[in-house]
Amino acid sequence: MRVSVSRGGVELLLDEGAATGWIIMPGVQGVSTPATALLEQRAAGQWGSYRTGVDVPAREVFFPLHLQTGGHSELLAELDRFHALTSPYSDEPVRLTVQRPGGHERSIEGFRTSAPQTQDASTWQPTAGWAAVELTLTCPDPWWRGSPRTWSWEQGVQPSFFDPRGNNTFLPLILAADRLLGEPVVVPVPGDVPASPRWIVTGPASSVSATHVESGRSWTVNAALGVGETLTVDTDPRVAATTGLSVVGPAGEDWFEYLEPPFDLWPLPVGEQSVTVGLAGSSAGSSAALEITPLHETA
Repeated sequence: MRVSVSRGGVELLLDEGAATGWIIMPGVQGVSTPATALLEQRAAGQWGSYRTGVDVPAREVFFPLHLQTGGHSELLAELDRFHALTSPYSDEPVRLTVQRPGGHERSIEGFRTSAPQTQDASTWQPTAGWAAVELTLTCPDPWWRGSPRTWSWEQGVQPSFFDPRGNNTFLPLILAADRLLGEPVVVPVPGDVPASPRWIVTGPASSVSATHVESGRSWTVNAALGVGETLTVDTDPRVAATTGLSVVGPAGEDWFEYLEPPFDLWPLPVGEQSVTVGLAGSSAGSSAALEITPLHETA
């Protein structure tokens, strides 16, 4: 299993079977299903309760590591590199990536935390060039993320096929002029958890809408886009909670006020479902793209 830790373009490779370097030891935790608890309600006199949802708290991932180097100086340099890369004093999270058999990757992001040391000094042997190191990441988003997948719609003539390609993008649906509003498109969502789609629309267009066919949930942004201008609608609740920018206009401004009520920034359940997208006032150059990131319980 190939495991890496990265942040800001810097990567540290952890190896299960290596003789030197950063070696993963037995005792890895946090790579299986996360902790869950039912959210329940009950009324006075009611026997039992009824489920209202599921609570999934932040996840802790723990990797016990053995660092083996050629000597004291090399050991200290590697420890410095590790601590700089995983420093908890940065606002940017650390990314832990696991490569599965077949080359597919899943990753999770978190911040390094630590507890008071309980082991004795024998866990650090500078003259022998080795040290025992614990990596604990607290991950506010408890899901392991797969590779993003993208579907796109463009202005023009409808092709006779719609085939997925090997790089997780799909050949564009090319639809009629003036109003880019196609037949329902089947979107297969892999993973274990509903995914929050991210939409990127390029003008011209006078309004934009997207509908989840099976549930009837939809949203519409009533705002004009000029030629080449872009609108981004991110349905991930974490984006709204952390940045406040679920709907972003061409200049990066908040366009939430242009959502037509009642609106629903709907998620995509796991499995196959259909979506439609509409661009009123579209013409040559108008396009829309839907991107999802599969979410998994396990690494």
